[in-house]
Amino acid sequence: MANQAPRRFATTCPICQGQRVEAIWAGDSPLLPMTRRRDGYDVLFAPMEVVGCVVCGHVFNHGFVPSTTDSMYGDVALTNIPADPSMHQRLTSLFEWLPQAAVQGHHVLEIGAGGGHLARLLARAARQVTVIEPCLGLTRDLVPEANIHLIHDLFPSSAEIPPAGLCLARQVLEHTSDPRAFFRALVATMTPDGYAYVEIPNAEYIRNHGAILDIHVQHIQYFTPQGLVQLAGNAGLVAERMIHIKDGHDIGILFRKGTVPAQPLHSGGEYDFQEWRRALQCRIDDLAAVDFVALGRIALYGVTMHGQVLLNLPGFDASTVVAAFDDNHANLDYGLYTPTGFIPAQAPTALTLAEIDTVIITAYLHDQVMEQKLRTLGFSGTVLTAGTAGHPRMMGRLFSVIGERAC
Repeated sequence: MANQAPRRFATTCPICQGQRVEAIWAGDSPLLPMTRRRDGYDVLFAPMEVVGCVVCGHVFNHGFVPSTTDSMYGDVALTNIPADPSMHQRLTSLFEWLPQAAVQGHHVLEIGAGGGHLARLLARAARQVTVIEPCLGLTRDLVPEANIHLIHDLFPSSAEIPPAGLCLARQVLEHTSDPRAFFRALVATMTPDGYAYVEIPNAEYIRNHGAILDIHVQHIQYFTPQGLVQLAGNAGLVAERMIHIKDGHDIGILFRKGTVPAQPLHSGGEYDFQEWRRALQCRIDDLAAVDFVALGRIALYGVTMHGQVLLNLPGFDASTVVAAFDDNHANLDYGLYTPTGFIPAQAPTALTLAEIDTVIITAYLHDQVMEQKLRTLGFSGTVLTAGTAGHPRMMGRLFSVIGERAC
């Protein structure tokens, strides 16, 4: 449950090294976004204690246990595989947005490559692309280009990395326990005239919309655009331009090496995190008001951490969920777990949908594409999205189940 009153205690902020924080959210979170069929029902949870630094305003998970890192990112399902043409277009658009002069004929480093699709686009123009990806599911046959060098590791890596004209870290920084050390290593890897592209979930979006499904154990840090620019600046990077992604849920910033005046990592005052607590508690209240039995046989669409978090939130009636759908073929050997059992992942088809009354889209950042696919497959039941906008989002019969009312 969210903390209703400020609780302050001493701990060290990973950004400004301040020693005072205020509690925002506490509880346990599933360690993995899904479990293998062969693993049995041995579900591991990790402590979550999300706090805000009252000195600089940075939000982070004080309860993170570093020893869980290998379990979360090593021998797990490969994520971020484009399952729809719109997702391929997103990567193509990003590739075109990047400074081509830093790619053409240069060495490019991608940290956390997911399914490797952007790396393959970069390899068409770059002299060499080095990919550092901890997930063992990214195998050499998925990135077969001769000029792609795949390293299974976390960044910074012990492997020798040539200087890079462009470094990319998409959806990586929020998973690191020491962002300052990450940026120091990133700058050291760049050529003198190099660029870095960093993409993160936007903490302002999470706070403003009470995006509770984004509060989970794999997210250690919660950056605002201003906080990210300030942190990068102190490492020797100058922000050149920014893009807003997925309706502002994510932000991407292009940096270049440069000298900027040192910036204090604090505001000179104290931050109030009441808005965080209020927004997250509002989503729990929304869940308590839902009549899940009236929704009939429910399927979750998205075998991801978002879906797993939803199943374990207070107020969610997991007993009404009878199926879990996903378009990522790598997820089909996995499933979601509930307090009462295991729900294997399966592909949505006309046959599997015939047994379902309501679909809740938990991969809500792609909900419009997924709703369209359901209708194309002939599904005529209710489609809900776990999107957390503060007002109803209507697309035909698609409504928000978390956040149907403004809070």
